Amino acid sequence: RFYESVNAVATFQEKYFPLFEYCMHHGPFISYHPNGVIAEKGNYFQGLKDGVFVEYHDNGIIKSRGAYVAGLKHGNWLQQYPSGNVQQIDVYKHGRLKEAKGYVE
Repeated sequence: RFYESVNAVATFQEKYFPLFEYCMHHGPFISYHPNGVIAEKGNYFQGLKDGVFVEYHDNGIIKSRGAYVAGLKHGNWLQQYPSGNVQQIDVYKHGRLKEAKGYVE
């Protein structure tokens, strides 16, 4: 089943890609901000986030970057302000936050 947008100016993604609730995603994933800039990209394996995921602010600067293993955050995660300055660095192990360091802009 595919999602049909009621908005006449719906994006290609809204019209032609099924919502996550209707299918199990597998493979590369990219979503976009309304202004056309990439919002998030990564990979799914049998419905779970797996591998590196990058989230972007609507100005194109990386918002967060880190890896998932079988749907759980694992390893170092970087969060940045819209300016590009480091906001926080987190360390996860199998989905559990082990360490966090925050920075003021």
